Amino acid sequence: MRSPLLPIVALCPSSGVCRPSILAALTARLFQYSGALSETVLLGNLAYRANAGKLQYDPRTGRFANAANAEQYLRREYRGWSL
Repeated sequence: MRSPLLPIVALCPSSGVCRPSILAALTARLFQYSGALSETVLLGNLAYRANAGKLQYDPRTGRFANAANAEQYLRREYRGWSL
């Protein structure tokens, strides 16, 4: 797998001139990549815990299409403070 950081570093010939813009672009790419990776790992844990086999998850709605018993692990009822 190619590193998502290589194209940005190659854009600037000297690190002193472009350093702030390189750091900003790297940070944005890392957050974009890590968000999707975190969601994938957490959904894998949820699938294991629900023991429902193959799950079909819709990221736009945040729900499962084929496993109603897995829905209970997506959200929790908060205790304490209320708005």
